[in-house]
Amino acid sequence: MEKFLFFRNIVGDAALIPARKIVHYKASYISTEISFFLEGPIVGEFDTVTISVNTDQVHKVFHSLAEVLNNPSLTFIVIADDVDKEYLHSDITGVDSISLS
Repeated sequence: MEKFLFFRNIVGDAALIPARKIVHYKASYISTEISFFLEGPIVGEFDTVTISVNTDQVHKVFHSLAEVLNNPSLTFIVIADDVDKEYLHSDITGVDSISLS
């Protein structure tokens, strides 16, 4: 069964992304952001979604992400929803940007 990741910022912009479209993630260990790079419609170009996390907590968020992506019973996964204040992990603080083609 395919998995979908849901993101929504405070102004209501939302993205529902098939997990298979994620090409890679980017964050430094002491970062306060995680960027999801997604297959874009043009070869070699990426769409991105960036979330904010508490300082030095990127590894905890990555751990939670790995757990839900490897759980076969989950198909709809809320990563960050600023409107309903629902987050995959308590150290996620919001959606910074959603940039889709």
